[in-house]
Amino acid sequence: ISSTITDSEIEYGDNWPNAKNFDMNLILNGSRIEFHSDQGEILGNRFTSFKGIISDFTIDEPILNIDAEFISPLDIIVNFINNSPVKTVMQGSSDEMNGKGPGSLELSLNIPLKDIDKMTYDGVYKFQGSSLENQQFDLPLLVEIYGDLFFNQDNVSINNAIALLYDEPINLSLYNQDQNSVLDIQGYINNKLIENSLGSKWLKKINGEAKWNAQLKINENQSTFTLETDLKGITIDALADFNKTASESIPFKLIKKS
Repeated sequence: ISSTITDSEIEYGDNWPNAKNFDMNLILNGSRIEFHSDQGEILGNRFTSFKGIISDFTIDEPILNIDAEFISPLDIIVNFINNSPVKTVMQGSSDEMNGKGPGSLELSLNIPLKDIDKMTYDGVYKFQGSSLENQQFDLPLLVEIYGDLFFNQDNVSINNAIALLYDEPINLSLYNQDQNSVLDIQGYINNKLIENSLGSKWLKKINGEAKWNAQLKINENQSTFTLETDLKGITIDALADFNKTASESIPFKLIKKS
């Protein structure tokens, strides 16, 4: 038995935004039900594919398994995160986040039909050259972001994504630790970064290249930013007590809380 449902609105779990403008084909084969669609959206995230299966609706605790893929520009997915249970695992890091640019979302839901509060989910958001910033936590504008954000009801993570900060390449990782969202960033101080951030006149006083590591810890409305470098590879001249050769190491650590 098969049927077609058009222009529907689907509610699939508490605190999750509804699927709207949803067209789907329904196939009933014995005790098995399948739903297929490539039309619809959730808060502007447009389906490219949707498949839902109830393997056996006659058992005591039937489960609806959903696999869906979406076209999800970054500003649209941020809105989705902040209006769904995913916001909880973000530990406040997405509240004031601003972003734009292309991306895609893969989302899987496992929904016990007799107790939807026990729903589990996991997903992957793929940055495809996006940009984002969060002024609340002093996260500057990152552009040309490429990488994958993994999330489920317990955790969120990014493993070694790449981006540009002040036109310089950086590596990004994100994970949850002790009720914090932790963003690790690695990059290099070099002449281009010095010129872009301080002005060309500073190249007469500071030049070279040195590795730096930074960490941003976020918990709800609080954050701690830590930056560390040994400045090895950087020459500093005409700054009195701060002068150094490129071969010298001078540990530098900056901590800012907000």
